[in-house]
Amino acid sequence: MRRLGRMAIGATAGKKAPWERAWEDFVRLDREAELHGSRRIGLGCADSDVDVVTSLPLESLVDLVRSPAPASPARTFELLEHVRWARVPRLILKHRPTEIEVDVINCQLDHQSHERDEVIHVFLDACPIARDFMVLIGEWVHQHSALMPPKQGFPNTYTFRMIGFHFLQTRKPGPLLPALADSGAALRDSHFLDTDEDASQLFTDWLRLLVRAGASHGRLWADLRNPWDTGPEEIKWGVIDPVSGRNITQFRGDQAKRIAALAAKELRLRRKPRSTLAELGKLQQFCGFLSSSYWTFLDRACKS
Repeated sequence: MRRLGRMAIGATAGKKAPWERAWEDFVRLDREAELHGSRRIGLGCADSDVDVVTSLPLESLVDLVRSPAPASPARTFELLEHVRWARVPRLILKHRPTEIEVDVINCQLDHQSHERDEVIHVFLDACPIARDFMVLIGEWVHQHSALMPPKQGFPNTYTFRMIGFHFLQTRKPGPLLPALADSGAALRDSHFLDTDEDASQLFTDWLRLLVRAGASHGRLWADLRNPWDTGPEEIKWGVIDPVSGRNITQFRGDQAKRIAALAAKELRLRRKPRSTLAELGKLQQFCGFLSSSYWTFLDRACKS
């Protein structure tokens, strides 16, 4: 099992965040465990899951968590689900003291999780604005997790972020990221455009992309190694995992349309403050007009 740099964990001095406490307690169960996903790359939300690669067989972890021994460190965890049917089996645990969920996979059953993290690291290092942009995407997905549950076929946060990176590769004003090399976590080119836009504007444009892609005649094909490839016409949505090379969007029913509806709702909410300010300005002008008319009336009354 390849050891990762512990600097990637992002531990902070002083009081530890809830996820760090959950992670520390898990390490008491498996000292060879490693972080992966959003916590490792520094993109996690406040209550995001802790994604863990364990050296222990999942069945052994289940036995530990169910152990009646009161002094066992496993007693700090509750087994929520043992997902045996997934392509990569996993355990979903809840850390009792913090209620943070811990998503556990076995190192022998998934050899690609760390490479996915490295791909994201490469993109974040290449484009400074990408990190804030990816945080906004993660927060939006997390906010709507109950309406877009991956268990029912909706994309997970990783997939939505792949769409975000692809957007940065193909945006019309000019790409902010180059294509990935044909293999591995490396870029084909180091020359690309800079931008004066902020992450919020990029996020707004990304939401518009989801709305267009979810329309009745809309499509989306995101391949980070071949950004300008449009994919097979018969596939409405395709997001190609840069590590496994497979399409990781397997929609059911009208899920693309429902994603587009949530994106459209977010766009309306993001426009609302501006319109509210405009309405407030008009109200202030009207109040100023009334005040002026009132004093004009008094002045004329006094002179008559």
